[in-house]
Amino acid sequence: MLFGLLVLTGFVMLQRREEKSGGEPLVAVSLFKSRPFAAGIVMMFLFFIPMNGFFLIQTLFLQIGLEYPILKAGLTMIPFSLMVPILAGLSAAILAKKIGRVVLQLGPLVIAVGFIVLILTVHSVGGTVTPWHLLAGLALSGAGFGMVVAPVGIFVLSEVPTKFAGSASGLFNTTSQLAGALGVAIIGTIYFNSLEASTGTSQAAVFIDGFTFTMWIMAGGMVLASIAATFLPRWASENEPAQDSALIEL
Repeated sequence: MLFGLLVLTGFVMLQRREEKSGGEPLVAVSLFKSRPFAAGIVMMFLFFIPMNGFFLIQTLFLQIGLEYPILKAGLTMIPFSLMVPILAGLSAAILAKKIGRVVLQLGPLVIAVGFIVLILTVHSVGGTVTPWHLLAGLALSGAGFGMVVAPVGIFVLSEVPTKFAGSASGLFNTTSQLAGALGVAIIGTIYFNSLEASTGTSQAAVFIDGFTFTMWIMAGGMVLASIAATFLPRWASENEPAQDSALIEL
């Protein structure tokens, strides 16, 4: 961990020096002086860490905790998968234009509500939970996910100067991938630690304890992502990217 931080610090210093000397840095560090871009990167971390963690623990919960066959576990996620493209299309084509960044504030909150519905459902039904019991929570989670993934790039990159378009785009995609990897590591660690701390007397009870505990944390992460979205531009610019006269000060 310490070595990784040292490498990252050295990389940032090299990129800053390259940029100040008028070269072509791999990462334009000055991009982070732009509040919308910096806020967007923070929001993506807060969003994709719990989201990718959810995919991991939901699969483990269904297949190991509830002993669902692989096919049944996959089919259980259909409500989530159906809602993602529907809301992605609506949010990018209509909602982002009608309500602006509010769509990115609402999306994580809808996911948080979906997570809470899943928590309450699993707690009330217990180890006999069926895919039908999980339908509402999964549909809400998928709807919120679709509301975010389609328009988020428009808002995060809308005020990036043309000169930095390539670097910003690369950072945008790298952030989602890195946050996904961190989500599996962080949420996975929390989940397995909660399984060990469970006092449940059956396999299903142990996994329910771990699932619900971790889902509360992820719901909180989504609330933080919604708060971070308030620092994005109110409306995504439909004009050409900012010209060189608006370049970020080095």
